[in-house]
Amino acid sequence: MFLSTLSYYLGFGSRPQYRITPAASSVNEGATLSYTVSTSGVPNSTTLFWTINFNASSAAADFSATTGSFTITSNTGSFSISPLADATTEGSQTYYVEIRTGSISGPIVTSSVNNITTINDTSLTPAAAFSAPSTTINEGVTTNYNVNTTNYPTGTIFWIIVNGTTAAADFSATSGSFAVASSTGTFPITTVADATTEGAQTFTIELRLNSTSGTLLTTSPTITISDTSLTPAAAFTTTPANIAETPQTVTFVVGTTNFPSGTLWWTINHVTTSAADFSASSGSFTITASSGSFSITALADLATEGNETFTVSVRLTSTTGTILATSATVTVNDTSVTVPGQLVHNGTGTVVWTAPAGVNTVSAVCIGGGGGGVGMNSNTVTQSGAGGGGALYYRNNIPVVPGTAYNLNIVLTAPGFSGGNPYFGAVSANSIGGAGSLAVFGSPTNTLTGALCGAGGGLGGRGLANDTTPYTGVRQGGFGGAVAPNAPFGVGTQGSGGRGGYGGGLNTAGGGGAGGYGTVGGAGAGLAPGATTAGAGGGSGAGAGGGQGTAAAGTTGVNGGGASILGTTPGGGTLFGGGGASGRGVSGLRGGNAAIRIMWPGNSRAYPATGVANQ
Repeated sequence: MFLSTLSYYLGFGSRPQYRITPAASSVNEGATLSYTVSTSGVPNSTTLFWTINFNASSAAADFSATTGSFTITSNTGSFSISPLADATTEGSQTYYVEIRTGSISGPIVTSSVNNITTINDTSLTPAAAFSAPSTTINEGVTTNYNVNTTNYPTGTIFWIIVNGTTAAADFSATSGSFAVASSTGTFPITTVADATTEGAQTFTIELRLNSTSGTLLTTSPTITISDTSLTPAAAFTTTPANIAETPQTVTFVVGTTNFPSGTLWWTINHVTTSAADFSASSGSFTITASSGSFSITALADLATEGNETFTVSVRLTSTTGTILATSATVTVNDTSVTVPGQLVHNGTGTVVWTAPAGVNTVSAVCIGGGGGGVGMNSNTVTQSGAGGGGALYYRNNIPVVPGTAYNLNIVLTAPGFSGGNPYFGAVSANSIGGAGSLAVFGSPTNTLTGALCGAGGGLGGRGLANDTTPYTGVRQGGFGGAVAPNAPFGVGTQGSGGRGGYGGGLNTAGGGGAGGYGTVGGAGAGLAPGATTAGAGGGSGAGAGGGQGTAAAGTTGVNGGGASILGTTPGGGTLFGGGGASGRGVSGLRGGNAAIRIMWPGNSRAYPATGVANQ
């Protein structure tokens, strides 16, 4: 008991004591208030911590700091608290301070809850007002607005435009800030001059603290922008009537109203022209003193396409902007001439033709090969058939693509003659002449399917009754060639080949004529028993004429007449597609060759009256 009491009085085991005292019971906004903390039983260099209790009145934003620390020396320590000066008149506020050990969240050892501090509200809410603001301004001008402030002698104020009937595009800027010094400030508003007559427009200006979305200080009266702009107009004062493909450059002159200077744009409106006909299809030009000009250049090409037309529009802002004027129609004179040419294929196999530059169309004629005639043994009494004539098909102004390859095919039949193979031997079921060749232009498959032009060859003659289709039950000549059903390669004109004749007894028969330009070939004529002559088929007006038969041993009849690839006027030249005659004691005759002719340009050179060569 004695030792315990002695320890207490000597200071061993005594509990620390704390007391906080503010220098005053109140403090102004923007001032500093000091606090003293007295202790006992607390060692020197001990760190204590302070925190502000807002007392449901103040807030963290009211202080420069809300926590801190200090050191005890000889049982004394001190610290200061600084309420902030703000720009809002909110009345007096209170707080007290708590002292803690260990950290700002440690145990509270004392507080000033019994000595609460009052923050004196020394701030006044700032206000602003426009000083004689301009309420009517023009487009394209800068107007300064003066502002006077209350309770806000220095600082920054923000302004923002509130559109009434205006839009952002009517101003060079729609918000900004300005400095206040000695309770006054100035800022500019610049309106944009446009080219549209839209009438008067209105807006107001808001002044705000801290930012363009901060506390509203004031709003200006309604301000009206007077419409000083007039809608611009333009007219072509010089428009060329024609321009040539040479190339040639022509100039367009434009006069303007309400648009004394600036940039306008031009665009070509293609009527029958295309962008490829010009060096450029759009551009811009400068207006000075209400006048300006621009040039357009037409390009030379290799295609004879005839004259073409276009117009030009003048526009605001861009090549897609408002149209101010459109020119009269301008004609591009076609000065280009496609070099004419032709190609003939009357052999075998495939010839490849590549369309030259500038050649967009061709005209073509296809003549199928004539069918072969049958030869018979002269000691056998029978009949013999001659070959049918090849078909003829022509088509004009066929579109082709320059630089593209096209095939000219003469599709052979066994054993490989362009005309049908003749046949000689004892009459039997195999006594049949070869079919004439197929003539095809522009087919990727060497068939009539997908072709640009084509004609079938005549069928060979037959020599035995009761043979197979299409000769069933008769000894007869071969059927004439034909064009594929429904002309799969386009609209054209055709003439089917004439049918071959057939002879009676030991007589021979003449071949069928080739098809004509829109007409059927003449049929071949047989020679009946005891007869000495046979009439020919139809004349050239109805297709090439058919041939005649003969009764002499060791002879053949006459082939059917062929058709000319040169057309009907003047005609002539080598003839193709006639059917082969039958023979007695000798082979029948081979039919006339197939042939294809193309010529260009197809829009100016056409069948049937084409003349010769490249005429």
